Amino acid sequence: MSLLIAAAFGLLALGAFVSPTYTEKMNYAQWFLFAGGVLFVTSVVILVAALGFHTFALYLSVLMAMAIAALGLYGGVLVALLTYLSWGFVFALQLLLVHHQVSAAIDWFVARYTYQMFRIEYYIFYPMLWLLYLLLEVVPSLLAHEHVIRFDPKEIHRKMAQILPPQ
Repeated sequence: MSLLIAAAFGLLALGAFVSPTYTEKMNYAQWFLFAGGVLFVTSVVILVAALGFHTFALYLSVLMAMAIAALGLYGGVLVALLTYLSWGFVFALQLLLVHHQVSAAIDWFVARYTYQMFRIEYYIFYPMLWLLYLLLEVVPSLLAHEHVIRFDPKEIHRKMAQILPPQ
């Protein structure tokens, strides 16, 4: 497979150098760059899938570089904000499920986190935890005229320290 890919890139490079007109040379050069970009992005996605999602940072850095290259600094800020919101939503939702003693959420944390990594993400996504509590607990309770469940993030942190013992 790698020999086939190398041959395709070789033919595109050869076409870029020996084409008779400038337009043909630029077309081959653009196809060479496009194929290289597709190969690179595909390789990174396969690498992340093979190594697991603990290498999510690598994928995010490639996505960030592509957004900055395509959209400038605003694109990079947009990617960072959307990543924070999406991963923070997942993390905070799992923590709220741990707060309600859902065993699947506890298993999710045990499979993916050490205590040190949990602590780092806990402090990073602390605002998302409160936002989800507000949207999923407080607002529905107020609309249904029910008692709002008491929420203490320190209690969740203590529970997670027992589930993921510090090393």
